[in-house]
Amino acid sequence: MKIVSSDGKVDPLVLEALAWQPKVRSADYSITELLDAPRKRHLEKRHNAEIEVEAMGLMQSFIGTALHARMEAFLRQRLEDSALIEKELSMTVLSGGGPKKISGRPDLYYEGVLRDWKTASVWSTIFGQRKADLQQLNLYCPLLKANGFPRPVKLTPN
Repeated sequence: MKIVSSDGKVDPLVLEALAWQPKVRSADYSITELLDAPRKRHLEKRHNAEIEVEAMGLMQSFIGTALHARMEAFLRQRLEDSALIEKELSMTVLSGGGPKKISGRPDLYYEGVLRDWKTASVWSTIFGQRKADLQQLNLYCPLLKANGFPRPVKLTPN
């Protein structure tokens, strides 16, 4: 994927920061990808080098990543070792194409509560919680179980 600034107003360092991918994934699919349309994922994978994305369209994602980094640092200082904070979990499932590894990174699982931080536009406040946010939390439940954690008693998309 190529990140562009068609009006030239985005600083080259910001463009580079938007393109930077700090996390290396070892799974076939992430929980987030499972929530997306399969055709979209297939086309993005196939044509990744041809896709151009406007930098300003990625700013919400960039802000969300910054929020997660800040929350992770804060929670690691504040909560005890029993808290599961931004830890990648995985499990293997059987599919028609053979075994597939699914991974996910819950934001926080602590004292039976599973939380996922979200940055959102004003529209989500007006129209309510996105269905995909709750689906993501529900898909984390089998990941937690497969990794030896008890089922959450509460799901909280923040």
